[in-house]
Amino acid sequence: MLSKLTIFVLVLVLVAIAMGEPTEKTVVVRPDLFCLLMPPRSGGGIAENEHRSISFCTSGIRSIPYSKPFPDGFIKSVHYHARADRYVQVTGRIDRRRYNLSRNDEGGQNDPKAPRGASCRGYDYFVQFIEPNEGIYCLRCCMNRRDCPTNRSEDGCRAVIGGDYS
Repeated sequence: MLSKLTIFVLVLVLVAIAMGEPTEKTVVVRPDLFCLLMPPRSGGGIAENEHRSISFCTSGIRSIPYSKPFPDGFIKSVHYHARADRYVQVTGRIDRRRYNLSRNDEGGQNDPKAPRGASCRGYDYFVQFIEPNEGIYCLRCCMNRRDCPTNRSEDGCRAVIGGDYS
């Protein structure tokens, strides 16, 4: 049986989703901070957890309820890029060992369908990849579907989201 506190928290989350408020499935891209969707537990595979992913954010973010901070040293580089009113993106390198990700994990894609209800704050569409075997990540949030193709999940960061991966 669920406690009153658990029921209250679930109701708050459902209300937030219905109102379009950020949830644990929200990503953000701003020049000063960003969030990615990652497996809820250290050591989880990226593709195997696409439907269970939760937000991990750079330090200082308080606007995404229920998000977790990235593990220390996980993000090795950050390259922010914006293209007028079309999209914003962040690309860079990760240290997969800081979250116990396998060097054989070829990664996976997150978008509004995986996990269900995921969103990018302030944008209609997004596409994200984390590729532990390559040591890279990428996230693009878009105003139109064309700039955020979600039908290329096996192509990865470099093919779908051009950018700086140094």
